[in-house]
Amino acid sequence: MKRDNLPVVKHLYRNHSMDSLRWNFFTPRPGDVVVATSYKAGTTWVQVIVANLIFSGKDLPGSINEMAPWLDSRPMPLELVLSELEQQNHRRSLKTHLPLDSLPFHQNVQYIYVARDPRGTPLRDRTTGRRERRHFPL
Repeated sequence: MKRDNLPVVKHLYRNHSMDSLRWNFFTPRPGDVVVATSYKAGTTWVQVIVANLIFSGKDLPGSINEMAPWLDSRPMPLELVLSELEQQNHRRSLKTHLPLDSLPFHQNVQYIYVARDPRGTPLRDRTTGRRERRHFPL
Protein backbone atom coordinates (compact mmCIF):
# COMPACT_ATOMS: atom_id res chain seq x y z
CA MET A 1 0.00 0.00 0.00
CA LYS A 2 1.37 3.41 -0.91
CA ARG A 3 1.54 6.19 1.65
CA ASP A 4 -0.96 8.27 -0.41
CA ASN A 5 -3.65 5.67 0.25
CA LEU A 6 -3.41 5.83 4.04
CA PRO A 7 -5.95 7.86 6.00
CA VAL A 8 -4.70 11.16 7.37
CA VAL A 9 -5.39 12.92 10.66
CA LYS A 10 -8.25 15.35 10.14
CA HIS A 11 -9.19 16.25 13.71
CA LEU A 12 -7.47 16.74 17.05
CA TYR A 13 -9.22 15.63 20.22
CA ARG A 14 -8.22 16.94 23.62
CA ASN A 15 -10.27 16.72 26.77
CA HIS A 16 -9.85 15.79 30.43
CA SER A 17 -9.14 12.13 29.67
CA MET A 18 -7.43 11.95 26.27
CA ASP A 19 -5.17 13.87 23.93
CA SER A 20 -4.72 12.80 20.32
CA LEU A 21 -1.46 14.80 20.05
CA ARG A 22 0.28 12.20 22.24
CA TRP A 23 0.38 9.91 19.18
CA ASN A 24 2.87 12.33 17.58
CA PHE A 25 5.51 11.03 20.02
CA PHE A 26 4.88 7.34 19.31
CA THR A 27 7.49 5.49 17.24
CA PRO A 28 5.85 2.45 15.67
CA ARG A 29 7.57 -0.86 15.13
CA PRO A 30 6.72 -3.32 12.38
CA GLY A 31 3.91 -5.55 13.60
CA ASP A 32 2.51 -3.22 16.25
CA VAL A 33 -1.23 -3.64 16.74
CA VAL A 34 -3.57 -0.77 17.64
CA VAL A 35 -6.97 -1.67 19.10
CA ALA A 36 -9.36 1.23 18.51
CA THR A 37 -12.78 1.24 20.14
CA SER A 38 -15.27 3.66 21.57
CA TYR A 39 -15.77 3.56 25.34
CA LYS A 40 -17.41 0.42 26.73
CA ALA A 41 -17.28 -1.33 23.35
CA GLY A 42 -15.23 -4.39 24.29
CA THR A 43 -11.76 -2.83 24.48
CA THR A 44 -10.34 -5.09 27.19
CA TRP A 45 -11.94 -8.16 25.63
CA VAL A 46 -10.23 -7.46 22.28
CA GLN A 47 -6.94 -6.55 24.00
CA VAL A 48 -6.88 -9.92 25.75
CA ILE A 49 -7.60 -11.73 22.48
CA VAL A 50 -4.77 -9.83 20.74
CA ALA A 51 -2.35 -10.51 23.63
CA ASN A 52 -3.16 -14.23 23.54
CA LEU A 53 -2.58 -14.28 19.78
CA ILE A 54 0.75 -12.49 20.19
CA PHE A 55 1.89 -14.90 22.91
CA SER A 56 0.30 -18.00 21.33
CA GLY A 57 -1.79 -18.73 24.44
CA LYS A 58 1.23 -18.81 26.80
CA ASP A 59 1.22 -16.92 30.08
CA LEU A 60 1.15 -13.19 29.51
CA PRO A 61 4.20 -11.32 30.87
CA GLY A 62 2.10 -8.65 32.61
CA SER A 63 -1.31 -7.15 33.08
CA ILE A 64 -3.23 -6.18 29.96
CA ASN A 65 -2.88 -2.49 30.90
CA GLU A 66 0.91 -2.86 31.08
CA MET A 67 1.13 -4.81 27.85
CA ALA A 68 -1.35 -2.73 25.83
CA PRO A 69 -1.25 0.80 27.22
CA TRP A 70 -3.71 3.57 26.43
CA LEU A 71 -1.34 6.01 24.76
CA ASP A 72 -3.74 8.94 24.46
CA SER A 73 -4.81 8.80 28.13
CA ARG A 74 -3.88 12.11 29.75
CA PRO A 75 -3.73 10.99 33.41
CA MET A 76 -0.76 8.68 32.68
CA PRO A 77 2.48 10.63 32.08
CA LEU A 78 3.41 10.35 28.41
CA GLU A 79 7.11 9.79 29.15
CA LEU A 80 6.24 6.79 31.33
CA VAL A 81 3.97 5.23 28.70
CA LEU A 82 6.55 5.69 25.94
CA SER A 83 9.34 4.33 28.14
CA GLU A 84 7.33 1.22 29.03
CA LEU A 85 6.46 0.67 25.36
CA GLU A 86 10.10 1.03 24.35
CA GLN A 87 11.13 -1.61 26.90
CA GLN A 88 8.81 -4.20 25.40
CA ASN A 89 10.84 -6.57 23.24
CA HIS A 90 7.87 -8.55 21.91
CA ARG A 91 5.24 -7.58 19.38
CA ARG A 92 3.34 -4.70 20.97
CA SER A 93 -0.29 -3.70 21.13
CA LEU A 94 -1.82 -0.41 22.19
CA LYS A 95 -5.35 0.77 22.78
CA THR A 96 -7.12 3.97 21.90
CA HIS A 97 -10.58 5.42 22.26
CA LEU A 98 -9.90 8.09 19.65
CA PRO A 99 -12.06 8.36 16.55
CA LEU A 100 -10.18 7.08 13.52
CA ASP A 101 -10.05 10.56 11.96
CA SER A 102 -7.58 11.61 14.67
CA LEU A 103 -5.33 8.57 14.64
CA PRO A 104 -2.12 8.58 12.59
CA PHE A 105 -1.76 5.57 10.33
CA HIS A 106 1.50 3.76 9.68
CA GLN A 107 2.03 1.16 6.96
CA ASN A 108 3.80 -1.29 9.26
CA VAL A 109 1.10 -1.21 11.99
CA GLN A 110 -2.07 -3.30 12.08
CA TYR A 111 -5.30 -1.63 13.22
CA ILE A 112 -8.31 -3.36 14.73
CA TYR A 113 -11.40 -1.20 14.98
CA VAL A 114 -14.26 -2.47 17.14
CA ALA A 115 -17.71 -0.98 16.67
CA ARG A 116 -20.67 -1.55 18.95
CA ASP A 117 -24.34 -0.70 18.65
CA PRO A 118 -24.48 2.45 20.80
CA ARG A 119 -27.91 1.54 22.17
CA GLY A 120 -26.24 -0.99 24.49
CA THR A 121 -23.67 1.44 25.87
CA PRO A 122 -25.87 3.31 28.40
CA LEU A 123 -26.82 0.04 30.09
CA ARG A 124 -23.17 -1.05 30.10
CA ASP A 125 -22.13 2.30 31.63
CA ARG A 126 -24.74 1.94 34.33
CA THR A 127 -23.71 -1.58 35.37
CA THR A 128 -19.98 -0.85 35.10
CA GLY A 129 -20.35 2.31 37.17
CA ARG A 130 -22.23 0.44 39.90
CA ARG A 131 -19.52 -2.24 40.03
CA GLU A 132 -16.72 0.34 40.15
CA ARG A 133 -18.43 2.38 42.88
CA ARG A 134 -18.33 -0.66 45.19
CA HIS A 135 -14.53 -0.57 45.03
CA PHE A 136 -14.22 3.21 45.21
CA PRO A 137 -16.81 4.57 47.66
CA LEU A 138 -17.41 8.31 47.56
